[in-house]
Amino acid sequence: MSPGVTNYIVGLTDIMTCVMFLLLQIFIIYLIIGHPHFKGIYYKIFLNLAVLECLQLVINGISGTMIIMDDLLYPALHYFLGAALQATWVCCTQLVFLLTFNRLEASFLPLNPIALTDPGRCYMIYKIIMSLVWVEFIGITTVFTVGPIMYTWEPMLEFDFDHYHWRIHPAQRGGLLSQIAFILESTSLLLALFCIIVTYVIIFRKKLELAKLPSKRQDLSALLAKHIRHLYQTFSLFLYVGILIAFFYNGKYLVTLPRIACILVNFLYIVNGGLNSILLVLTNGVIRRLLSRFFCFFRKNHVPRPKNSPKTQFVNRLAHC
Repeated sequence: MSPGVTNYIVGLTDIMTCVMFLLLQIFIIYLIIGHPHFKGIYYKIFLNLAVLECLQLVINGISGTMIIMDDLLYPALHYFLGAALQATWVCCTQLVFLLTFNRLEASFLPLNPIALTDPGRCYMIYKIIMSLVWVEFIGITTVFTVGPIMYTWEPMLEFDFDHYHWRIHPAQRGGLLSQIAFILESTSLLLALFCIIVTYVIIFRKKLELAKLPSKRQDLSALLAKHIRHLYQTFSLFLYVGILIAFFYNGKYLVTLPRIACILVNFLYIVNGGLNSILLVLTNGVIRRLLSRFFCFFRKNHVPRPKNSPKTQFVNRLAHC
């Protein structure tokens, strides 16, 4: 397989994973902010997304620091750190979608107890995906750490500035370990992409279940149907743009398009981590109370809200989720 084809495949899956993840986050945050029906449902999902995305942002920051310190690090330390960063990034990204998958299944329990999916089957799917994650974690760690030793610390990996994580070039090393490492990396992106698609399918299936509810729930069903329609329209647009960018990702004739794709991927990582970092701070119960007291201290003629007001009760419920 030529380097151009491999970079096209990895570039496409990388861009689509970033875009779909960002779209899913925006969708959840929009429901939290815009509609009180969904605030309690998605609050803990958002906290899981935010915590793990902050961890991913820290990992990417360490990876960027390693580029600057490239000449100062010993080769062995360089390879081992690269293995740890790649494996941790894979597990964190997929764990986000596993948590989202689990929360989406549990969130609609009080709405329609008759049309629930078999809990045993959901648990089996969850365990299968988790087993794949652990197998992938062990495989990536083994290949990235044992490979340089078997090749006497000769370079098996090369950092490609078109991506914000470690990139493998099988054409540079014809050995079996290099091919296995490339397959594992592509599998990690495809598995993360699969988890996102499963999440969207679950949301769509839950929308169909809500449509079968009694008339008193029809308003909620219509609201969710409208959001799902907009979600899939936006997803189709991003899919089309992502395919176009990936097609020119490693273009030989137009030099600017690969750089545009590089900027897009890095921008999506920064937006994901930065947005979640800010909102994680704002949704934290302790920090939210401190900010509230800080602003109330500077507010003139402040009249405290009664403890039995609906807004106070809602904030208290969120704080104890």
